[in-house]
Amino acid sequence: MKTLKTCKFPVHLYLGLAVITASLAAPAGATQLARYTLTADGTAVVDGKTGLIWKRCEEGKTLESGACKGLGIRYTWSDIEQLNQQGWRLPTAAELKTLKEDTGVAPPINREFFPNTDRAWFWSSSAGKRDDSGCVQNVYFGDNVDRRCPTIRSDGDQLALPPAFVRLVRQS
Repeated sequence: MKTLKTCKFPVHLYLGLAVITASLAAPAGATQLARYTLTADGTAVVDGKTGLIWKRCEEGKTLESGACKGLGIRYTWSDIEQLNQQGWRLPTAAELKTLKEDTGVAPPINREFFPNTDRAWFWSSSAGKRDDSGCVQNVYFGDNVDRRCPTIRSDGDQLALPPAFVRLVRQS
């Protein structure tokens, strides 16, 4: 009669495999749901990963019954300064990009916490500086584009960038 040898597998490896398996089996976006929490009044979102607090609605919209209602305001670059008030400010491009996630549909943002986000360009504070190609750092909530370049007229002059939406942020 043969005896079977048992393989002694360290318990910590079993636990590690269980954690990896559970994270792979988690529904897409489950990690993001755990990442965000609402403020007491529900008008802002605390990002546990970055420590930033975001307004739920873009400027111009108001929160009603858990949805951002109304029309977002498209601001020109010269109008942006008026928005930096009461602790709220324009996010950097890197900060704004942290809100983008692969949701499978546009706009690529968590719609439970940021309802009715427009599929459009959003200003970043980084847009005040042009890179070597003349482009600025805006973030497009519609695909993976994170900068846009002003149109250049046939005489070589650059035209101003068109207006864009704004989502304000502050430190926690």
